[in-house]
Amino acid sequence: MAGRGADEILKLILNAGSKVLSQSDKVAAAKAVTQMVKPVSKSALKANADISIPNISSSKITKGLLDPINYSDVKLSRPIESYAPRSVVSNIPLTVDKQLSLEDLVDSYITPTYWDRSNAGQTLLGVGDVDLQRGYEMLGGMGFMRGPAAQADGAMTASASAIIKRYQDMAEMAAKEGRDLNLIPLTMPPSALDFQGTTSRIAGDLLQQSEPKRGVVKAFDSVMTDRIGKSYPGLLSNELDGFLANASPDQRKAFIRYIGSEDAAKIGINTDVSGAARYAFTDPAQILSQPAYGGYTVAKLKSGADSLVSNPQFPHSDFNTQLRGTHMGSFAAPIYQGDLFPTSFAKYNAQFDKRGRPLTEANKSYALNLQQPMELVTRQMADKEQETLRYLRELGVIP
Repeated sequence: MAGRGADEILKLILNAGSKVLSQSDKVAAAKAVTQMVKPVSKSALKANADISIPNISSSKITKGLLDPINYSDVKLSRPIESYAPRSVVSNIPLTVDKQLSLEDLVDSYITPTYWDRSNAGQTLLGVGDVDLQRGYEMLGGMGFMRGPAAQADGAMTASASAIIKRYQDMAEMAAKEGRDLNLIPLTMPPSALDFQGTTSRIAGDLLQQSEPKRGVVKAFDSVMTDRIGKSYPGLLSNELDGFLANASPDQRKAFIRYIGSEDAAKIGINTDVSGAARYAFTDPAQILSQPAYGGYTVAKLKSGADSLVSNPQFPHSDFNTQLRGTHMGSFAAPIYQGDLFPTSFAKYNAQFDKRGRPLTEANKSYALNLQQPMELVTRQMADKEQETLRYLRELGVIP
C-alpha cells in the first residue's frame, strides 16, 4: 500500500476519539479500520459507501486524517491509501536514476519550473481492487526526463513554445558566462493533475463503474453540459474517454473538480472518485510530498541552435514544444524552494499582499514561476544541503 501504512492510520484514528476506549472497543475499531484501508472494491465506488468506526464519532475522523496531502477537495469515505494504483511497467521503461546533490551544481545556474506529480513509465490498470476499463499510459511529470522522449531525442522538458523560448534564452545567457543552466521542477498540489487528460479519464472510468442511478446521471450530465459545452457526450457514453483525452485543460478541470465537490455529493455522486484518480496517477516518490519542494529530478538544459526537438518521436499530448538537455539525477532528499532560490525568497519574505499580510507559500511559488530567476548555486547552499542530509540520516529518514 502506497503512502502511510495501515498501522499508522489505525493509530491516528484510535487517537482521534475523545474518550478512552475499552479493549473490546479497540478491537472493534481496529477491525473497522482494517476494512477502511483495504484496496477499494467496485461496490465501494457507489455513493454513501462510508465505513463507520465503532465508538468513534465520524466528526473526529477528519478530512486531514484520511487525506493529509489533500488529494480530494472534500472529505473522503476512507483513507486515500485505499485507492492505491495497480500498474505495469510500460513498453519503454524509464532510464535508471542517478544520485545528485547541490555539490555537483556549485557555480552553475538553476531555474525553477512547477510540474504536476504524475507518474511515468507505467501503464495504470487498476485502482485498489477495481480493474479499469482500459490501460492508461503515464508519461509524467517529473519522470519525463527519463522517459521515451528523453531516450529518443534527449528531450528534458515539454511546454508551450513561449516558455521553451525563455529557457533557450536563459541557457544562452548562462553559456556566455561559461556556466550551465539546470532546470529544477518543483512539486505542485495534487489538484495540478487536473489539467492532464489522463486524470479526468481515470475519474470518468471509475465513475462509470460506480453504477450511478438514472436520475444521478441525468443531473450530472446537465451540469457538465452547462460547464463544458454541448460537445460533452454524457457520463455513460462510450465516447466519454475519447472526449476527455482530447478536451481542453479547462474542460478536464471542470469535469474532475465537479466530481469532487459538495454539489456533486448532493446529487448522489461518489466524490471520492476525484481524489482517487489523482492519487492513482501520482508518482509513488511524491505520494506524501508537500508542494514547493524540488530535486525529484534535475536536467541540464542544452544551449545552441539544435536545442529544440524539431520533429519529436514522442510528442507530448498536452504541450507542443520540447527542449533538449541531459538528465543529471535526483537529490537524496527534496529541498524547499526557499533554500533552492534564496535570493528571490529574500525579496518575497519582505513583501506583503494587497491586504498587508505576508505572502503565503502559494504566493511565493506563483511569483517565482512568473519571474523565472536564475540562481547561482553557491558553496554555502551545498554545505547547507549536506548538513540537512546528515540530520535526516541520523533520524533514519533517508539511508
